[in-house]
Amino acid sequence: MRRKLKTNRVGAVQIASNMYIAQKHGTVLLYSYETPVAGEDHNGKFRTDTQYSSTTTRHINKWLGGKNVGRIVPQDEIYQKAVIVNCM
Repeated sequence: MRRKLKTNRVGAVQIASNMYIAQKHGTVLLYSYETPVAGEDHNGKFRTDTQYSSTTTRHINKWLGGKNVGRIVPQDEIYQKAVIVNCM
């Protein structure tokens, strides 16, 4: 029997408690709850410049593999990527 994948309201697939990913056109986005906060594209890993809760910070660090991993990009840029991935 196949297990149904859990998704959030924007259609990203759950990978851990309140952590979701969406992928399209070579871009992967990490959502903490409903907010895209990090990802990976053709330029490598990236993270938001916005300060969120300690839980969201843990999600980002866990998914990227450390607190100093990934270039810092404006949150608006991540929102734009989310529109392209069709998950906003």
